[in-house]
Amino acid sequence: TIENLLLDGNKANQTSGDMSAISFYGVGSSTLPGGRLDGLIVKNIADHTAVYDGSINIFGHGNSVTNNTFENNGDDGVSFYTGGNNVITGIVFINNIGSGISDSAVGDTVSDNTLEGNNSGTLDYPTGAINLDQPTGDTVTGNTITGNTGDGINSWDSGENNNISGNSVQNNTGSGINSTDYYDNISNNTVENNSVYGISIVNGGNSTVSGNNIDSNGG
Repeated sequence: TIENLLLDGNKANQTSGDMSAISFYGVGSSTLPGGRLDGLIVKNIADHTAVYDGSINIFGHGNSVTNNTFENNGDDGVSFYTGGNNVITGIVFINNIGSGISDSAVGDTVSDNTLEGNNSGTLDYPTGAINLDQPTGDTVTGNTITGNTGDGINSWDSGENNNISGNSVQNNTGSGINSTDYYDNISNNTVENNSVYGISIVNGGNSTVSGNNIDSNGG
């Protein structure tokens, strides 16, 4: 457990290289509990490389990242790679250059987070304030996603069986929710005033889209 810390990377005085505040490698398994990060303030972590990773990076199972603040970092707020069944909840992501949350793990729960003003950098692949890369069995629910560059939620690269429900996705410069997955459930979201589409399904199939409030988007 790591809790109740301020981690300030002093980004203004870091002119090169790539920093991370915390990395978990192989923490947690099907038989061992994962780590816990709670009550952290992570800000001003620098990244001068072309590919964003996370201010915090997680490789493992059953990790809990809760009640933290990620602000003004030069890369993603938190990134999940291999592993799964992680919990990301109650976090505030503000003005990070990359995504607030980037997730390539399996069966993760992303809930009740606030994401605002993220994703202002430029990458050559699709991204969103919540960016799910080949997701399988993830649950994304109860998040407030507003004023980010690009999509609010981007679930891409042919994932499947994800549940995206009950989110408020507003005033982002891309689509509110973009999916290239199969068999997703996209339901009961409020998707308003995004610059491109409200909900976009591209190349994927057999997803269910129901009960969403979609209003005043572009496209």
